[in-house]
Amino acid sequence: VLGLDRSRCRSLELPSPFPPENRLILVDKAVTTKFEKRNEIQWKRIAAHLNQIIQKVGGRIAVYFPSYEVMQDIAKLVELDVPTLMEEKRTRILDVLEFLQKNGRCVVLGVARGKISEGVDMTEEGRSMLSAVIIVGLPYPKKTELHKALYKYFKEKFGEKAIEYANTIPCLNALAQSAGRLLRSPEDKGVIVIMDKRAAGRFKRKLPADWQRDMKAHLKINKILAEIDEFAVQAARL
Repeated sequence: VLGLDRSRCRSLELPSPFPPENRLILVDKAVTTKFEKRNEIQWKRIAAHLNQIIQKVGGRIAVYFPSYEVMQDIAKLVELDVPTLMEEKRTRILDVLEFLQKNGRCVVLGVARGKISEGVDMTEEGRSMLSAVIIVGLPYPKKTELHKALYKYFKEKFGEKAIEYANTIPCLNALAQSAGRLLRSPEDKGVIVIMDKRAAGRFKRKLPADWQRDMKAHLKINKILAEIDEFAVQAARL
């Protein structure tokens, strides 16, 4: 994409600098935000699972959606008994930080590639304020006219690689940015939940090696909740 000669380049993939036992990576295989599967039943299932996961984890939780539309559709169905802040186009980073500092148990709803997922460091005295990051769906780029033009350009220039450059890599970047809000120091501990069965399928091979190794995928919400319980017990011993 950058026009570099591959034979003159070297690549180096480094694992996370944080202890692997400090995080739990889960995939909810019972849900998806795949366009063809989007309907009221799917949204209700996601909302129900969100309710249970948020209640189980406790603390401060960030939830990221693939778009404002999906966030608004699902948020209407989520029944939370904790303070909640939903990202809007006018939301300021300062608003988010003040909200988190004010509430020890709360939920922030944001959009992948938005200000809350990339532009804010949710820390206090160098430590993360979050206990979990939940990513609803895989954050593929929205099919805008600009994206279509970009895909067409990549198709003409790179052929079969176009889908990877236009869709997969931007999705991976957005996923990493959102998940990266969780651990900001070696002492931080927390849970990452990807609510989309595609993350446990072929897409998994695109993820970093340490994610592939540590990820646990479940179809039943009860198993996800049990994993969170077990992680909490182990984390308390560290």
